[in-house]
Amino acid sequence: MPRALALLLAAGLGLTPTPAMACAPPNVGFTPGSVRVNAAGWREINYALEGYRPRSGVRFLLSASGREPGPAAAVIRIARRRAEAVRAALVSRGVPARMIAIDSASIARAGTQPRWSAPAIWIATVDASTGCG
Repeated sequence: MPRALALLLAAGLGLTPTPAMACAPPNVGFTPGSVRVNAAGWREINYALEGYRPRSGVRFLLSASGREPGPAAAVIRIARRRAEAVRAALVSRGVPARMIAIDSASIARAGTQPRWSAPAIWIATVDASTGCG
């Protein structure tokens, strides 16, 4: 993740940015044309949760990237459903829902992404004390 974007995300979440926030977030992939997380995507979700402890102050921001073929409205719907699927996976593994935000702006942009970029949901973890995880 570019440093400027990480710092912007931290500011949007009301957190104090740290130098470590420039780390690359996990990139959750999906079965093409569906909202089903693929095997590599589950590894990325597990990676995002490594070292996570409840009440640790870590917040998760889910952002869409890439694009499926099809009309923009359909692409936006599937991007939103994919973010919600990742959110549900995080909640099922003990992350409080209030600690997870979905970046609506990135979802809206999903309909305008270049078609050659692989669709995915990025998980940015932001912790005011340690940076991103």
